[in-house]
Amino acid sequence: MAPETVATLVQQAIIGHRAVRITHCKDGDTEPTTRLVLPFYLVQCEANKRVYVHAYCSLRKAKRSFRIDRITDISVGDKPVPSTMYQRVAPMGLSQEPTGRILGRAQWQS
Repeated sequence: MAPETVATLVQQAIIGHRAVRITHCKDGDTEPTTRLVLPFYLVQCEANKRVYVHAYCSLRKAKRSFRIDRITDISVGDKPVPSTMYQRVAPMGLSQEPTGRILGRAQWQS
Protein backbone atom coordinates (compact mmCIF):
# COMPACT_ATOMS: atom_id res chain seq x y z
CA MET A 1 0.00 0.00 0.00
CA ALA A 2 1.33 3.45 -0.89
CA PRO A 3 2.60 5.49 2.09
CA GLU A 4 0.48 8.45 0.91
CA THR A 5 -2.66 6.31 1.16
CA VAL A 6 -1.67 5.09 4.63
CA ALA A 7 -1.02 8.69 5.76
CA THR A 8 -4.41 9.84 4.47
CA LEU A 9 -6.22 7.00 6.26
CA VAL A 10 -4.34 7.65 9.50
CA GLN A 11 -5.22 11.36 9.33
CA GLN A 12 -8.88 10.44 8.81
CA ALA A 13 -8.72 8.10 11.80
CA ILE A 14 -7.12 10.78 13.99
CA ILE A 15 -9.74 13.35 13.04
CA GLY A 16 -12.59 10.86 13.49
CA HIS A 17 -11.25 9.36 16.76
CA ARG A 18 -11.19 5.92 15.18
CA ALA A 19 -8.96 2.95 15.83
CA VAL A 20 -7.05 1.43 12.93
CA ARG A 21 -6.00 -2.12 12.25
CA ILE A 22 -2.59 -2.20 10.62
CA THR A 23 -0.39 -4.91 9.22
CA HIS A 24 3.18 -3.81 9.82
CA CYS A 25 6.58 -5.35 9.15
CA LYS A 26 9.23 -4.18 11.59
CA ASP A 27 12.77 -3.68 10.29
CA GLY A 28 14.59 -7.00 10.29
CA ASP A 29 11.42 -9.08 10.70
CA THR A 30 10.25 -11.36 7.92
CA GLU A 31 6.72 -11.86 9.26
CA PRO A 32 4.35 -8.89 9.53
CA THR A 33 2.15 -8.43 12.59
CA THR A 34 -1.41 -7.16 12.68
CA ARG A 35 -2.20 -4.68 15.43
CA LEU A 36 -5.13 -2.60 16.57
CA VAL A 37 -3.88 0.90 17.38
CA LEU A 38 -5.26 4.27 18.48
CA PRO A 39 -3.31 6.90 16.54
CA PHE A 40 -2.26 10.06 18.39
CA TYR A 41 0.16 11.70 15.95
CA LEU A 42 1.30 11.51 12.36
CA VAL A 43 4.85 12.92 12.30
CA GLN A 44 7.55 13.50 9.73
CA CYS A 45 10.99 12.97 11.28
CA GLU A 46 13.31 15.88 10.62
CA ALA A 47 16.43 13.72 10.42
CA ASN A 48 15.35 11.11 7.86
CA LYS A 49 12.13 12.68 6.45
CA ARG A 50 10.22 9.45 7.10
CA VAL A 51 6.65 9.58 8.36
CA TYR A 52 5.61 7.74 11.52
CA VAL A 53 2.34 6.99 13.28
CA HIS A 54 2.62 7.44 17.05
CA ALA A 55 -0.14 5.35 18.59
CA TYR A 56 -1.33 3.30 21.51
CA CYS A 57 -0.90 -0.37 20.57
CA SER A 58 -3.48 -2.73 22.07
CA LEU A 59 -1.18 -5.73 21.49
CA ARG A 60 1.70 -4.27 23.52
CA LYS A 61 -0.51 -2.13 25.77
CA ALA A 62 1.91 0.74 25.30
CA LYS A 63 2.78 3.64 23.05
CA ARG A 64 4.49 2.59 19.84
CA SER A 65 5.68 4.23 16.62
CA PHE A 66 5.18 2.71 13.18
CA ARG A 67 6.83 3.84 9.95
CA ILE A 68 4.08 4.26 7.40
CA ASP A 69 6.19 2.83 4.58
CA ARG A 70 6.26 -0.45 6.54
CA ILE A 71 2.48 -0.63 6.88
CA THR A 72 1.27 -3.06 4.24
CA ASP A 73 -2.44 -2.96 5.07
CA ILE A 74 -4.70 -0.64 7.04
CA SER A 75 -8.39 -0.43 7.84
CA VAL A 76 -10.11 2.35 9.76
CA GLY A 77 -12.77 1.45 12.31
CA ASP A 78 -16.41 2.28 11.56
CA LYS A 79 -17.19 3.91 14.90
CA PRO A 80 -15.37 6.48 17.01
CA VAL A 81 -13.44 5.12 19.97
CA PRO A 82 -15.24 6.09 23.21
CA SER A 83 -13.73 9.17 24.82
CA THR A 84 -13.18 7.14 28.01
CA MET A 85 -10.74 4.92 26.12
CA TYR A 86 -8.83 7.91 24.76
CA GLN A 87 -8.74 9.45 28.23
CA ARG A 88 -7.34 6.22 29.68
CA VAL A 89 -4.51 5.83 27.14
CA ALA A 90 -3.90 9.48 26.22
CA PRO A 91 -1.39 10.17 29.00
CA MET A 92 0.84 7.50 27.43
CA GLY A 93 0.58 8.91 23.93
CA LEU A 94 0.11 12.62 24.37
CA SER A 95 2.24 13.34 27.42
CA GLN A 96 5.11 14.55 25.25
CA GLU A 97 4.91 15.79 21.69
CA PRO A 98 7.18 13.93 19.32
CA THR A 99 9.99 15.76 17.59
CA GLY A 100 9.53 16.47 13.92
CA ARG A 101 6.86 18.08 11.77
CA ILE A 102 3.44 17.10 13.11
CA LEU A 103 1.11 16.23 10.24
CA GLY A 104 -1.84 15.16 12.41
CA ARG A 105 -2.68 15.30 16.12
CA ALA A 106 -5.49 13.69 18.12
CA GLN A 107 -7.87 16.06 19.90
CA TRP A 108 -10.57 15.08 22.37
CA GLN A 109 -12.79 16.54 25.05
CA SER A 110 -12.11 15.65 28.68
